[in-house]
Amino acid sequence: MLHTHSERKEKKMGSKTEEGYFVGYDLDTKGYRVWFPCKNQVKTHRDIVFEPEHEEQETPENQKLAESESEMSGEEENESIHDSLPKSREESEQEQDPVQQDTYSLRDRSKICNPERFANISILNAEPESFEEATSSGNAEQWKQAIDEEIQSLKQNQTWTLVEPPKNQQVIDNRWVYKIKRNEDGSVQKYKARLVARGLRQIAGVDYNETFSPVSKFDSIRIILCVAASEKLILRQFDVKTAFLYGKIDEILYMQQPDGYQDGTKRVYKLNRSFICMV
Repeated sequence: MLHTHSERKEKKMGSKTEEGYFVGYDLDTKGYRVWFPCKNQVKTHRDIVFEPEHEEQETPENQKLAESESEMSGEEENESIHDSLPKSREESEQEQDPVQQDTYSLRDRSKICNPERFANISILNAEPESFEEATSSGNAEQWKQAIDEEIQSLKQNQTWTLVEPPKNQQVIDNRWVYKIKRNEDGSVQKYKARLVARGLRQIAGVDYNETFSPVSKFDSIRIILCVAASEKLILRQFDVKTAFLYGKIDEILYMQQPDGYQDGTKRVYKLNRSFICMV
């Protein structure tokens, strides 16, 4: 038995947790599969507290089980007493001639293969590794929509300018990165696609001077929360799509046209905005 946070909005003095039973691990997300008897549902939860083993409560079913066990133990005692008594001559002769039982040979199980459906579980809703894999998968329509949204966002922010390739300037490559965003119960919430530059061939001090991560430090977040609490301010949280594109770059960088959006020429993109780079 275990306890997890309740999804219901209880009163102030109401219970904040729900009782459930651990039934396994989720194959798609990091979490535990929990069965709730009151709802007769199985859901995925991360934050749970396991209860130590405790004695079973006295119920009519448990009482009947205890009575049946006591009856069985009494029968075993009678059998042991009967076995200890001296046996007659006829019984001893019957025991000397055991009855020959039929034996059956089992088939060799080393060549038995698991059904294909077991192997298909590992690739169910898998995240593709390339543009070709994404456009040829069973979720090609969803991935194509995610790719179009990414390209449209890049164009709206004027991330690049299509120019002729430079002669003495390095042109970096790029690739698509795909991610499936899921809900707490493991269901698919959104398909996301990101175009990232491959910065493996860039040289520090020549192609770039500094690197930045588009993620806030926890120290900065704590300072903001402390200031807001001390000044009794109101905090509002919101999400900015492709927030990294709002920063301009000082270096001159060129990038190849991405897969699926090439115009058939040798022209390249001159980057005007900061871009996610895989180093």
